[in-house]
Amino acid sequence: MKQYRWALSGSGWISTEMAKTLHDNHHTITGIYSKDRKTAKEAAEKYGIEHVFDSYEEMLADS
Repeated sequence: MKQYRWALSGSGWISTEMAKTLHDNHHTITGIYSKDRKTAKEAAEKYGIEHVFDSYEEMLADS
């Protein structure tokens, strides 16, 4: 099965549920962006997300 690399936008309830689902099913989440950097960092730590971005543009420009 092909594995995708995911990036999430937001760190609210929907995004963190998506992060949990992806993480539990062994998908790779490579980045997260949120206006609230603190909650984005918390989600990154909880789900092993490597990058916390400060803008959509920064996230989309990352390979």
